[in-house]
Amino acid sequence: MADGKRIWGWIRIRLMYLAAVLLLALVPLWFFLMNPKTIKKIGEKIPIREGTFDSRDGSLGLAQPRR
Repeated sequence: MADGKRIWGWIRIRLMYLAAVLLLALVPLWFFLMNPKTIKKIGEKIPIREGTFDSRDGSLGLAQPRR
């Protein structure tokens, strides 16, 4: 009886790993296969600052872009 519980536990764990891997793969694919306008709208809402990143202290030095 204990062996049966161990097998069912092993199967349950494997199914959860499979579900997690499928979600990790399918969710980004779903976004990319959708209308490209949706991805553009999401990208426009992400605030991106122009500047220089200092890797020593992790700060962002804002600089005006050169024209």
